[in-house]
Amino acid sequence: MSAKKASGKKAAKAKDAAPATLTLATALKGKNREAGFAAVAAAVLQKAGAAAGSWTEFNRYMTEEFGAGCVEAVLALPLVAGEADPVVGQLRAVLEEGDDLKYYAFQAGHQLLIRQLSEADEPEVGSKRKASALQPARPSAAREAVMKNMVALFHKIAVPTKAKGAGSISLKFDGAVRHLAALQKQGVQDADASSRKRNKKSKEGALQLTTTAAYQRVFTDFWTAVFHVDLLDKQSLLVLLDSMHEDVFPFMSSPLVLFEFLSEAFESGGLAGVLSLRSLFVLMTVHGLEFPAFFDKLYTIFNSDICSTKYRHTFFDLMGLFLTSVGLSSSLVAAFAKKACRLSLHVPTPAVFFLVSLFKSLIVKNPQLIVLIHRTDGISAANDPYDADTPFPEKSHALESSCWEIEALTSHFNPTICQTANELKDELKQPLGGTIPLLQSRAARTYSRMINREILRELKGVPSTAYAEPEPFTVASKEPAAKRAASALASTFVF
Repeated sequence: MSAKKASGKKAAKAKDAAPATLTLATALKGKNREAGFAAVAAAVLQKAGAAAGSWTEFNRYMTEEFGAGCVEAVLALPLVAGEADPVVGQLRAVLEEGDDLKYYAFQAGHQLLIRQLSEADEPEVGSKRKASALQPARPSAAREAVMKNMVALFHKIAVPTKAKGAGSISLKFDGAVRHLAALQKQGVQDADASSRKRNKKSKEGALQLTTTAAYQRVFTDFWTAVFHVDLLDKQSLLVLLDSMHEDVFPFMSSPLVLFEFLSEAFESGGLAGVLSLRSLFVLMTVHGLEFPAFFDKLYTIFNSDICSTKYRHTFFDLMGLFLTSVGLSSSLVAAFAKKACRLSLHVPTPAVFFLVSLFKSLIVKNPQLIVLIHRTDGISAANDPYDADTPFPEKSHALESSCWEIEALTSHFNPTICQTANELKDELKQPLGGTIPLLQSRAARTYSRMINREILRELKGVPSTAYAEPEPFTVASKEPAAKRAASALASTFVF
C-alpha cells in the first residue's frame, strides 16, 4: 500500500513538472530565448508563490522546478563563441529579485558541481598527476560550458551576512516566507520533545530563509566546491583569483577553508601565484591566518624575472601594500629594500622607477633603515656582505650592507632615472619625514608611456646642439693647376 502511495506521489510530481520542463525546453530553443526564459521563470515563481501556504510544497517547487529545473537547465547551455550563453544574464537578473532565489540557485549550483565532479574524467592509467583547479584535467565541452556559465552567473553575486544583520535579507516571497517562519517558530517552541524531534527539518525550513547563517552556508558550500574541482578553465580561474578577497571572502562562513587552494596557487607561480597574494594577505591580516612563510616566499619570487613580465605592475602594487604594513621586523624590511636596489641594476628601465620609489617609501616609513644610506664603512660591490642568493630575507645580512646601488643609478643611461637617483640622495641627507611616493603610478610605467611622455613634454627653450652649418661644397676640377690658373686669369680680363 505504501509503495502504491509513493508511486502515486512520484507520478503527481512528474505530472506537475512536465509542462514546465517542456515549456522551458521550448523557450530555450526559440528565437527570443532571453524573453522566453524570463516568461518561464516568472511562471515557475508564480506557481511557487501560490504554493507558499505550505512550506513543504513551496520548498519542493523552489528546489525542483526553479533550482533543478530553471537554474540547472541554464547552466547546462552550450557556450556561444566561447563565452557564457546570454540567457545566463537573464537568470542573473531574476536572482537579483530576492535573496531567497539566490539561496535556491546556490543550492542547485552546488548539487550540479557535485555531480560534475563525480562524472569527471578519470586520469589515465599509470598517471601520477594530481588534478586540481590549478592543473585541471581536460574537461568535456559540456563540463567546460557548465563551469563558464557558473562563473558568469554567480561571480559578484552577494548574499546577506551576519555583519549586516537579518534586516538586510530581501525576499521575493517576503510575506509568505516570514508568515511560515513565524508559524513554524511558534510550533517548534510549543511542541513536545518527540514532536519537535520528528518535525525538526520541516520546522527549520522557512526559518532558515530569514537567517543570514543559511545564506552564508550555501554560499560557502558552493564556492568551496568551485575552487576544489578540476574543471575551471584558466581564464575563469584568474578572474576569480583577482577578486576573491572582495567578492567571495566577505560572504563566506569561514574564508580560511580556501587557504589550501590559495597556497597551491601561490606555489604554482605565474600570474595565478601573483593574484593569490592579496587573498592570502587578507586571510592573514583580517581572518587570523598564521602563515609565517609568506614573506619568505614573497622574497623568493621578487626577482628580475617577475620584473620583466607583463603583469609586473600587479605584483608591484601588492608589494607596496604588503611592505608598508606595520609590524614587520627591521631586518625583513631591510632585505626587501636592499633587494629592490640590487634589482634596479638589472631590470628593464620602466621597473627601475618603481624599485627606487619602493626603496624610498620603505626608508621613510622605517627610519631605522637609514643606516643603509649613511653607512661610512666603505662598502661597495666588492665587499658587500649582503647575500643575494639566500631565500630567507632575515638571513641576508641586509642591515649590515649599504645601498651603493643608488649611487650607481646616478650614472644610468636614462636621464630621468639619473635625476630621480640624485633627488633621492639629496632627500635622504635631510631629516626623514618627506612625502612617500605614489607607488601605484610608478608600478604602471612602461616603455610606451615613457616615450609618449617625452614626445608630449613641452620644451622650455630651444635645445642646444653641436650643429654647425657646413661651408659651400665645390667639386674639384680635373684640369691641371697651371691650366686652371690661366683660365681664371683670362676670365678676369674680359673685354
